[in-house]
Amino acid sequence: MTDRLNGASTQTLRKVNKSLVLSIIHNHDPISRAEIAKVANLSVATVNNLAAELLKEKIIIETRYQESTGGRKSGLLEINSDNLFLIGVELGETEITTLLANSKLGKKALKKTSIDESENKPDKIISAIIASINSVISDHNIPLEKVLGVGVGVPGLVDRDRGISIFAPNWGWHDVPLKEKIEQALGIPTYVDNGAKVMALGEKWAGAAQGTSNVIALIIGTGLGAGIIVNGKMCRGASESAGEWGHMIIDVNGPKCSCGNRG
Repeated sequence: MTDRLNGASTQTLRKVNKSLVLSIIHNHDPISRAEIAKVANLSVATVNNLAAELLKEKIIIETRYQESTGGRKSGLLEINSDNLFLIGVELGETEITTLLANSKLGKKALKKTSIDESENKPDKIISAIIASINSVISDHNIPLEKVLGVGVGVPGLVDRDRGISIFAPNWGWHDVPLKEKIEQALGIPTYVDNGAKVMALGEKWAGAAQGTSNVIALIIGTGLGAGIIVNGKMCRGASESAGEWGHMIIDVNGPKCSCGNRG
């Protein structure tokens, strides 16, 4: 077999292949080295070397064994879920909820921080998010390098590619660079999406909607919105506004909203 990215530098090639092997283990564990090599289109020798590194770093573990064709037992590899972590942040209009989970989405800790509605300026909210993340990490003595990423769910319209809150109507936010600010402060990859859509994905991956292809997750609070998954794919709409029902105009003469519109 030929290893990927033959024209790249050895260091870059190794890093890419290591990430590929880790991703395959995460998605298919428990899995043998031979199976990883087949899925990744890598040589068994390359997979053996990369697996040895990941085992030494305690990122993966070898837990089960199966008989190989030669009679020697072959170890199966799994993610060491209690050695890698994820942070989830739900940014509501009255509180910030911060979740610490292991890499298999098992909950480790939950922290809620109240928000003063009169102090919802972007810099203050971002500082509160960063403080909450740091608090959860430090409370459990987790090194930053063990945190794979931060996911942030925020009300309103979001540019997912750039991690920007385009418009949060109840706060009057426009083009707030959440991803950039959080990554600058923590050095952890950060992903930003609409809160209702994030909730729908969470229910599909690890909640009440596991194993289903069609999901509607409805948020009813100070705002109203939904995350809609059809045939396994998120419905986002041409302007990323699918499910943003809270700002549909029902009565043009109705009460005035904080965004300035009526109804």
